Amino acid sequence: MKKLTVIGGLGFIGSHVCAKFLDEGWEVNAVDHMAEKTQEKQMIEMNMGRNAHFTFIHKNVNEVRLSNENAVYVYVADNEKKEEVLAFASSLNHHDRLLYLSTTRGSELRTSLEEELQALARSKPFGLLILRSPQAYGLHSNLALTHIDEQVKQGNSDLIYINDLVDYVYAVMEKENGMYSLEGSEQENGDSLPFSPKWTLEEGLRAYREAEKKWIRQNDLK
Repeated sequence: MKKLTVIGGLGFIGSHVCAKFLDEGWEVNAVDHMAEKTQEKQMIEMNMGRNAHFTFIHKNVNEVRLSNENAVYVYVADNEKKEEVLAFASSLNHHDRLLYLSTTRGSELRTSLEEELQALARSKPFGLLILRSPQAYGLHSNLALTHIDEQVKQGNSDLIYINDLVDYVYAVMEKENGMYSLEGSEQENGDSLPFSPKWTLEEGLRAYREAEKKWIRQNDLK
């Protein structure tokens, strides 16, 4: 069975990435320090914990001790914490593989971090995939439904429904090492992936609403 460790695994994107790979038959470790131990995160961990192939590791990313070579990681924790990202990448072993989801909005910080990750990957060396993505929305997102509704009215194309994003994360794992961009993510370099989302903004908004209602109902949240 293939194994994967998701850094930031109980966050918005991370929890959906974990669910996707579990559905595809992978064994998944979720690393999350749960600085904000919200009821929502606790319920996410409890729900996924019912899957025998899911393991939650309650640690800060830089407390994780990496041992096995040829390990596979997806980094979806806070992109703004540059030092944490680079410290984690520096600890990777020879022949490990890292998929880094680049969602930082500031182009200067984003480019600088990507370049430093690429330099580390060459010097270690470890396999590196960088996926540039538009801003995602969906269940557990910090983007309120009212905000998404306004973006739909404005025809904002720089958004992607979470189900589409995790499909692309899964697909890019089969690619060769390198940088990839989804069209609509303000890419400046890297190979562009064909961007044919299954969900329109309107469909994604409806799905977001329904998923939130279902989540609240199932977990008896107020």
